[in-house]
Amino acid sequence: MVELLPRSFRSRLQSGSLRRDCGVGFWRPWSGGVLRQRQAFARRIVDSLFIFILAAALSCATPRELPDDTAIEWLSATGDDCSGKEAQPCYQKGLALITSNTSTTDRIAGIALLHRACRAKLDDACQTLERRFKEPKRLSGRIPTYPTGALLKGVQGTIFARCITTEKGTLRDCAVIAPRTKQEQEIITNTELGVEILSALSTWRFTPAALDSQPCETEFIYKVTYQLDRSAR
Repeated sequence: MVELLPRSFRSRLQSGSLRRDCGVGFWRPWSGGVLRQRQAFARRIVDSLFIFILAAALSCATPRELPDDTAIEWLSATGDDCSGKEAQPCYQKGLALITSNTSTTDRIAGIALLHRACRAKLDDACQTLERRFKEPKRLSGRIPTYPTGALLKGVQGTIFARCITTEKGTLRDCAVIAPRTKQEQEIITNTELGVEILSALSTWRFTPAALDSQPCETEFIYKVTYQLDRSAR
């Protein structure tokens, strides 16, 4: 049938110009190219919508700084159990370790023991710390943020990091403490929260701690709580 048509008409038909002139819906058997164009256009629309939705989600979940006063706690180092009857032996051991002729490591351990004995409500330990020890004070450094990836995943939980404050007011040997619960294990393994905490701690600066009015090193635990709904606390 097509061969019976005039040559010029047949050429326009085969090239597609006739279909363009007569409208997209005309001559359906030769509209495959148009359909492919429509499909490609539809895919571009879908891709654009996906990018728009993703960008909107990310803009609503940008890294968020944690409240310094509620999310972060500065705790004395963990170690020997100094509760109950063990408080007095901890206190005596701590006193022995903070003498002037002991090593830096011993003094760090001694101060930690005095803190634990004080937490056990041993008055002598608390009075010794008040009289002889001055806590370091944070001067600067950024607060850990709630990373975008963790926000989008709805990750919540607590992470502990141990650091030593130096005589120059910096931190050294910071590390995330081995997880004690399954939830802590999952958070540390599957998210970037631990890395973010260590990154933030590396920027912190302090007035040095002091023992008997002399700068000293101390060990502390940083407890950081990530929680999406702060009002639920």
